[in-house]
Amino acid sequence: MAAFLWGGCAEQNSGTPSPQKKESNATVLSVMAMTYTPGTQPLGIGEPLKGMQEVADAWEELHPGVRVRFALPPTMGTVDSEWIKTQLLGGIAPDIVHMNAEVVWEDIDKGWWLNLEPYLAEPNPYIPGNKQWLDIFANQSLTMAKRAPDGNSYTIVYDMIETGLFINKEMLKKYNLSPPKTWGEMRTINQHLRKADVIPLVLATEQVSDWAVDIILDMVYADIIPLIDIVKASEEQEAYLQGYLYPEEVCRLYKKGWFTDRDPRWREVWRILLEWRKDWQHDYVADDRAMYFLSKRSYSYWDSSGFLPRILNDPLVDFDWAITYLPPLTPEDCPYAIGAEAPVIGGAGIQFSVTSSAIQNSKEELAIDFLRFLTTPENAARVINEAGQMIPNIAGTPMQSQLQPFSDIIQRHYCLVKFLFTFDTHFQNEHRRWVHYYLEGGESLDSFLDRLTDYLGRAVDRYAERAGLDLSEPYNVPSPWELEDKQT
Repeated sequence: MAAFLWGGCAEQNSGTPSPQKKESNATVLSVMAMTYTPGTQPLGIGEPLKGMQEVADAWEELHPGVRVRFALPPTMGTVDSEWIKTQLLGGIAPDIVHMNAEVVWEDIDKGWWLNLEPYLAEPNPYIPGNKQWLDIFANQSLTMAKRAPDGNSYTIVYDMIETGLFINKEMLKKYNLSPPKTWGEMRTINQHLRKADVIPLVLATEQVSDWAVDIILDMVYADIIPLIDIVKASEEQEAYLQGYLYPEEVCRLYKKGWFTDRDPRWREVWRILLEWRKDWQHDYVADDRAMYFLSKRSYSYWDSSGFLPRILNDPLVDFDWAITYLPPLTPEDCPYAIGAEAPVIGGAGIQFSVTSSAIQNSKEELAIDFLRFLTTPENAARVINEAGQMIPNIAGTPMQSQLQPFSDIIQRHYCLVKFLFTFDTHFQNEHRRWVHYYLEGGESLDSFLDRLTDYLGRAVDRYAERAGLDLSEPYNVPSPWELEDKQT
């Protein structure tokens, strides 16, 4: 039986890990399964998970003398990516980990990640008739979009995740309100709810500096995306990454004055975010923020499909609810908005990578073989559908019906940029801190924009130095003020 190693405490997970099987001479393949870790309960609801354990046990039978050991990173007081990078620096990281592709891209020059491109071009021996492993991934445009800027794949997109607004339908009826069709209508509804002592929206700190910024930014810049998107995605990626800004583009646009205190659209992004802050719960850094929604103290809750098991099974839920999405910004809300629909910000869910630990210990072939076994339709169904939180990205794997609203939302266009993850961990930490400080009244919009311009500039310079970019030759695009003059 596959062993289980606790590396710390998993937030919102509980359960008893499976007993370890003592095999002192066994080769150990360590895997960070995240959402699917055996013995845990996603969001503390339901029976402990066993699907990944069963798959690992079946794989072990095909590989005598090899054991799978599941590891959890500590998630209290740190960020998963920081923990993993620390382990990589020490040469003690698990052999297979989950890491967002954009975070992996930051460090491909360090030799921490196995290039999966050659393996993806080979058949998956566990799927009869398969000619190349790459073909089994259901959303090919998304899968291709997770190729790094160097053209290689370092992650396996196992499943898909999307965000949505969980709303209390009974509150709309109680206060005689209709679902909003525009951002302005949403703000009006939220005003009514606040007067009735109802919290309009519950969200988390990370959702603010990540999700909220990206969605507003996309809608504010929607009309000029063809102008500022200079580096086009490859033909196979374009269906998913149409208009997406890569780090190099953000760097060069910054040098032209975009995303600085001289960019009026950038100012609008942060003005709208601050205005929206009035509609959130006071303590949006609280741990169990979902309780506001479950106990009917809030009208809506913004979360991912990962929240589904809780709302479906929590005994506190005794009201009608639905899943919807944010409405579009219109010219009435922002002078630069054109009514473009809010983009998606999810996409890839669990993304498995093979680390330098596997390479250094000659276990990369075992790691690849395990991932191939894990990605058969039968095994993917056993693992993904047991947790009930993600949309499978393995062709032939059925999707659970309750995920349909998220499957519909994910058909929208992808956001213009994942701004928080464009640059290094230092930038991410600084950005989170100062966005929170600004939204809590720590400084004015002007002061915040000055500060943001400064630390974003330093992140641009760090990236350019590492990537060998010559930023002295900026793009042949107008500066934001030049464009403003033309449009005026």
